[in-house]
Amino acid sequence: MLIRMILFSVVCSVTSPLTHAAPKAGEVQVALPEKVVVEKVVPKKAIKVQQAEVVSAAPLNQPESSRMREQRQKMEMETEERFIQRLETARMEDEKVRQQQIFEQKLRTSAPAEETAETYIMVPQAEVAPEATTIAPNAVVAKATVEPAPSRQYYLTVGGGGVSFPQADDLATLNGATNVSLGMSLGDRFWLEAGFLYSYQEVDRVFINNEDIDQFSFSVSPKYDFGFGDQWVTPMAGLVLSYTRRQYDGGDDSSRAFDAGLSFGVDFAMNKSVKLGVEGRYMTNLNYERERGISILDKAIEQSVTGRSIEPVENLDYTVLMVNAKMVF
Repeated sequence: MLIRMILFSVVCSVTSPLTHAAPKAGEVQVALPEKVVVEKVVPKKAIKVQQAEVVSAAPLNQPESSRMREQRQKMEMETEERFIQRLETARMEDEKVRQQQIFEQKLRTSAPAEETAETYIMVPQAEVAPEATTIAPNAVVAKATVEPAPSRQYYLTVGGGGVSFPQADDLATLNGATNVSLGMSLGDRFWLEAGFLYSYQEVDRVFINNEDIDQFSFSVSPKYDFGFGDQWVTPMAGLVLSYTRRQYDGGDDSSRAFDAGLSFGVDFAMNKSVKLGVEGRYMTNLNYERERGISILDKAIEQSVTGRSIEPVENLDYTVLMVNAKMVF
C-alpha cells in the first residue's frame, strides 16, 4: 500500500506540467490535482494494561523480650481494671449503707446521732512504666474511716445515802449523807469527777458524853465507763482520793484526814440527758490529825466497863452508799 502511494505521487509530479500545456487537437484535458499530500500512516500498537502487584515483606522475627513485655503490659492493664472495678463496687456498697442510715434517721423522733465520716483513698491512674511493679490481682480496696472527734461532755450528780463504820460499835445512829459532784469526760471512756459529801453521825458511849460528828469530804475520783451495749445501762468503776474534815460537838474538837478508796456504780439512762444510778465506796484512812482527841483515862474507863476499846473515827474504815440523779450536758 505504501509503495502504491509513492508511485502515485511520482506520476502526479511528472504529469503535472502537462496539465498546464494547451491541449492539442483531438485531446481531452483532464484536471488533476495540483498537490497530493502523502501521509505515512503508522499503525497503532495495542496498549497493554499491567495489573497492580502487591509486594508484602516477610515480618522480621520479634525478640522474645518484646513479646514478654507486651504480655506483661496487658496483664497490668487487666489488673488495674479489676482494681478499679472493686473500688467502685466498694463505693457503691458504702453509698447504699449511707442512704439507709439517712433514711432511718429521718424516721426517728429523737435527735439524729452524729454520723461517722468516711474518706476513701483515691488511687491515681498513672501510666504503666515498662519496669513498673504490678499490683496483686487479689488486692484489697483500701478504705479509711475517720471518726469525728467527740465533743467533751459534763455531768452534774446530786444524791443521798448513808455512811457506816463497820468496825465501830459506838456509832449508834446514822442520819445519812448528801453528795454533790461534777464530772468531765477525758475521752476513751475516762471521766474525772470532783465531789462534796456531807454526813452526820452520833457516837453513843456509856461513861463518856455522846459526840455529834459533822463530816465534810472533798474528793477527786478518776472513773472508767464500761459502756456495755447501747449504753442504757452503764457500769462505772474508779479510785477515790478524799480530804475529810470532822467537827465534834459543834466545834469543840476537830480533825483532818486523808482517805483513799474504791468506787463502784451503775447508771440507768432515762433519756440522753438524765440518768439514775447507785454508787458504793469503800474508804480507808491514810493519815489524820486530831486537835484534842479522847483522853487516856476516858479510854480506860470505857474499856473496863464495856469491854471494848475506843478507836478514833479517823482511823476506821467506812463505806458510803448513795442513790444519785445525774444530768449529762
